[in-house]
Amino acid sequence: MIALIGDRIVGIATLHFGEGPARHRAEVRIYISKEVKHRGLGSRLTLAIIDLAKKRSIHLLEVQIVSDMVEVIKAFQKVGFEPLCTFEEYFMLPDGELRDVVQLILRLRRVEDEF
Repeated sequence: MIALIGDRIVGIATLHFGEGPARHRAEVRIYISKEVKHRGLGSRLTLAIIDLAKKRSIHLLEVQIVSDMVEVIKAFQKVGFEPLCTFEEYFMLPDGELRDVVQLILRLRRVEDEF
């Protein structure tokens, strides 16, 4: 999905579907342009991606966020994502500096829902 202002892309949200034994999962990736941050666009794109995942019968959504992006982590938690774990020194900046990454998940279907 993309968000436009005029003909300029200011937001992108994508789902990356698992295959084989991971076919019930999808990874969420969202990019929001600096000039439109803190206006709710990220939340709207996230909710739209969640709706799309439900229509595709995805059970579990995953997102990985650099741990010092606290506001982004909180935004995902507001729509139901829960922190699962932290990967230490998992993300490398262009200058070689390493950052921890928090993995959050959103269960769209629980195992007990199947029986």
